[in-house]
Amino acid sequence: MDKDKALAAVADLQAAMRRNDRIGVNTACARLIDGRAAMGRQWKAIATVLQHNGEIAQARRAANLWYEQSGHDDAVGFEVAAILAQTASLKEAAAVLDTIPDTVPDRVGNAYLRGTLAMNLGDLEAARVHLRRAVALNPQSGQAWLALAMLGSMDDSDIDAIMRARVAIGQAPDSERATFL
Repeated sequence: MDKDKALAAVADLQAAMRRNDRIGVNTACARLIDGRAAMGRQWKAIATVLQHNGEIAQARRAANLWYEQSGHDDAVGFEVAAILAQTASLKEAAAVLDTIPDTVPDRVGNAYLRGTLAMNLGDLEAARVHLRRAVALNPQSGQAWLALAMLGSMDDSDIDAIMRARVAIGQAPDSERATFL
């Protein structure tokens, strides 16, 4: 897409957003996607808007363009994997995540996303491994504890870890504490 067409599509997108014109927003975003406009980090916002609007396939395309235009940056890849997971493209999310070091964005967030993806893909043993790693790294992660509990029966080491985490969870943010409880 040449620069003038991209600028026109962005102007149309901004005008549609000011009018709360969902169809106009989706149409302008589709033009940018179809033209593979050089939007860089702005693809994240476009993917988010499209996802919110229920344009799931277009949200995935925007996310993938963001990843591609970032030069397959690991941090962007992690965020794209999360978007793909949220839009039920689980295998594609797992494939992107497999290319990213387990330290991105941090070990806990990475282990949690890997665990929830494995759970949703039906690989319960892999899910346990990743989620146990997440709670070992951060016992205050109520979200990871809940996901681990959703896998079904826990062994004695899990129960012992939960009992130890009860102390740490007292210092966690309210949302994490509520999820843990």
